[in-house]
Formats: sequence, structure tokens, C-alpha cells
Amino acid sequence: MNRKGLSQILYLIIAASVLMMAALSLVFAFQSGVTGSNNDAKIQSCTSTVQAACQTTTEDTVSTPATCKNADGDTLEGLPSGIDSEDVTCSNFR
Repeated sequence: MNRKGLSQILYLIIAASVLMMAALSLVFAFQSGVTGSNNDAKIQSCTSTVQAACQTTTEDTVSTPATCKNADGDTLEGLPSGIDSEDVTCSNFR
């Protein structure tokens, strides 16, 4: 009888491990898709910030906002034309 209880516990541990591995596999599979949409959200945030900055000034250029840069200080990949690492050309955003 004691052996039967240990066997059931072992099956329970194995089943929990299999379910956990399946859940982790799903998380990692969908994580790559989320990364792309995260970059799209950053680009949208950058573009909105640039539009707001350009609409509130009469200057032709404004400095590139922090929302347009990554953690290393480089501009994000896929930004609209007119945004570079130093300045934004406002004629593209008015």
C-alpha cells in the first residue's frame, strides 16, 4: 500500500513537470511575436512625440526626443524619414 502512494506522487510530479514544460514552450513561442509589437509601439511613441514637438515650434528642426532612442542612445530601427540621431526635420511632421 505504501508503494502505491509513492507511485501516485511520482506520477503527479511527472505530470506537473510536463505541463510546466508545455507552458514554458508556449511562452517562448509567443514571446518573439510580442517583441515585434513592442518595437512598433516604441516607433509610434517616437512619432507622436516628434509630431507634438514640431507643432509647438516654428523652428525647422528640433532635437531628437529620448523616446526615439534605444538604451544605447542609438535611434530605433524603422523610424520615419527625417529623424536622425541628433535632429528631427519638422517639415516631414507638419
